Amino acid sequence: MLLAPLCGIFLGEGQSETLGAWLLLISAFLFGLPHGACDFWILQKTVKNQTAVFQTLSIYFLVYLALSLTTVAIWIFLPNLALVGFLLLTAWHFGSGDAIWEKENSKLWQLNGLGRGLIIIFAPITFHAALSGKVLTGLTGNTGGEHIELILNVAPYLLTTGIFALVVESILTKAQTDLRSKLIKWTEIGLILIMFWLTSPILAVTFYLVGVHSWRHILRLEVYAEGSEKTSEETEIWQIILNFHKKALPITVLALFGLAGILWVRQIGLNDIFQMTYGYLILLSALTVPHAALIYWIESRNSFPMISTHIQ
Repeated sequence: MLLAPLCGIFLGEGQSETLGAWLLLISAFLFGLPHGACDFWILQKTVKNQTAVFQTLSIYFLVYLALSLTTVAIWIFLPNLALVGFLLLTAWHFGSGDAIWEKENSKLWQLNGLGRGLIIIFAPITFHAALSGKVLTGLTGNTGGEHIELILNVAPYLLTTGIFALVVESILTKAQTDLRSKLIKWTEIGLILIMFWLTSPILAVTFYLVGVHSWRHILRLEVYAEGSEKTSEETEIWQIILNFHKKALPITVLALFGLAGILWVRQIGLNDIFQMTYGYLILLSALTVPHAALIYWIESRNSFPMISTHIQ
């Protein structure tokens, strides 16, 4: 988060967006797309009848695929609806993904997640309306019009709502949370706001996706896989990363075929880095729908322990 503003300051908006587009595409192999590519390893742990693992996982895969294909279809036939849904779903998923780290310390972690998610999605739109509008227009295939204008207009209010939600959550949990945790949380929120203020939207979102959200997910998924907290304290970080990417490789390769299909349907050439980025974002949204549903289902069951806050 400290590196992104420096890139924004020294490169300028145009070069920052180009760098962000390249880094976002590269993230298909490093934490970005793959952070949801281990979902079937997690699902395997939830199958109680081991004699029916293949049949159960086949059903999960078909449901997963159906949700993803339905999302892509909505992008094709109802792009404005898809855009609004994408922004709201991503805000919820990013916010809850961050807030879950504090779940053991707060019964109001969903309010925390709401605040974080609104900041992450609507801060870049608020601080860089023109560039964000260009990205949103590209996502809808230049059909956004009034919907995009509405998003740009309400973004500052949703950003303010996010900050207000975090302040309320902090006040309500004052007696339950130690001062050190509060300082860590608000320092992080401050750095996120600075990053989105000084960095162009695509680059800033890419840094957040890879450097914060996906990184935390990888650590969290290791706990899901083991069903205990020992991995976060005893396993070397590089081993966690290596094991994750080995497991993620098959689904990652399959998803890249999906990206090729999206580029073909939208008639996007490989020489247009920004149009390719828009196609990749559509792919991410299609994968986020089933992934976010899975993560929420697992978290709501409370069947896995929390990760110690010291690794934040």
